[in-house]
Amino acid sequence: MTPTPNNPLRSGQIFSGIGLLHGLLFLSFWLTNSGFYTTTNEYLVKLTGANLDYISICLVFAVLVVGWSAARLVWSGGGRLGDWLYAVIGALFILFFYGSFWLLFSKSPVQMVRLQQMLSYYRIGLDWLILSGAAIGLGLWVRGSGRSGWKALLPVFILYAAIWMIPLFFPPISVSRGQPPEKPKIIAHRGASMLAPENTLAAMNLAVELGAYGLESDLHLSLDGVPFLMHDDSLARTTDVAAVFPGREKERAESFTLAEVQALNAGKWFGESDPFGVIANDQASPAQLETYTTQQVPTLGDLLDVVRQGKVVLIFDLKQPPEKHPFRDLFFPVVFEQIRAAQLDAQIWFLASPEQAQVIGAQAPAMTLVYGVDYDNPPAPESLVSSGYKIVNAEFGLSPAWIQRYQAAGLRVNLYTVEEAWQFKYLWLLGVNSITSSNAGQMLSLQRPELFSLPVYWLIWIILGSAEARLLWILGRARGRVV
Repeated sequence: MTPTPNNPLRSGQIFSGIGLLHGLLFLSFWLTNSGFYTTTNEYLVKLTGANLDYISICLVFAVLVVGWSAARLVWSGGGRLGDWLYAVIGALFILFFYGSFWLLFSKSPVQMVRLQQMLSYYRIGLDWLILSGAAIGLGLWVRGSGRSGWKALLPVFILYAAIWMIPLFFPPISVSRGQPPEKPKIIAHRGASMLAPENTLAAMNLAVELGAYGLESDLHLSLDGVPFLMHDDSLARTTDVAAVFPGREKERAESFTLAEVQALNAGKWFGESDPFGVIANDQASPAQLETYTTQQVPTLGDLLDVVRQGKVVLIFDLKQPPEKHPFRDLFFPVVFEQIRAAQLDAQIWFLASPEQAQVIGAQAPAMTLVYGVDYDNPPAPESLVSSGYKIVNAEFGLSPAWIQRYQAAGLRVNLYTVEEAWQFKYLWLLGVNSITSSNAGQMLSLQRPELFSLPVYWLIWIILGSAEARLLWILGRARGRVV
């Protein structure tokens, strides 16, 4: 019999390649998004009623699929039963992959932007996968066509070279193009809240000690009209309200008087749950842990003392009280006058509505007006500048084009909440002015934003390109088997 062109890959191996790519993307997303673990797990626990570490279970599933897929690509054995078993498991994983991301993106659309940012920052890996796919695909095309020799390979190599050269002219953002932008300022989200219990004086003081440029917090108004620090609408997650006031744990935080709020422990939960591994990783001394577990809920006055002593800026969210709250309409005036009485105007970034901005601009021009921007529907910078705003505060999904547009109009850009080092570096390279982060300690320790200098990147890309060109040559020169 005469040699005939033969397809070198079985359909089962092609499906294994698809499973491998899906598994790697799933792992890449979650292994670079540890800051979102807790939120996602809490949501799934509420959804299912079962207190499990869902993200870890999903990661183990993905690792098994990746390992099995890679093994099937290298070794095509396993028999018909193995093929059918993998087909079932692989199909279930792919359904799980798209279903989980659909759920994630529908609940938190900004995570779609985060995925795009991750692929952009780590694009050298994505470029390599594309180059590898081009080399294998072109080589197999030549091999399957039955052609051989330079006449067949030369046009293929020209196409391959063109694909290889594109990243040289358009390198990834993580490759240095000279002097990087100035490092963004670090605003500690709820204090150093990955190292100490959030929205406590311990977390705020620690952020100052670490060198944070500013502090971020959330203000609620007690039933008797005193602003205090708390993020959630209820006190249940971060205090022992269930033990101190049984049956009231689901009530709004504003339904408690200041005396009742300050009767609660606001740090014990941190020591018991160790949400960020501070205790497990020995990141706090015994004295620090003792301090953390005895924290109270601070007032705005307590926080202003930290701001004064630490010489840092402060940005905060006003959590509007419910309609029947006796001081609902006085929340802004109470906070505004308390800050003015503290004589800290120059250190305040006031996140204000246009109506509030008029009052602040007229009575306290030294305060910095901040406008909260919807990253998906940002307003024109001209209107913000004309209203006296100096900073836009947006979720990290704000596009590079809008960042540049705001900065060109003279506005500074602060993005929240940035928890991963790679994402901070990505935003650093975009020239963002400041970021809000719970992981302030790590962000402050970073010295440079890029992964590679341009010469190192060129060397890596030449080595990768040569290796894939060799693979193309081997596949293209192989002849079909006799069948």
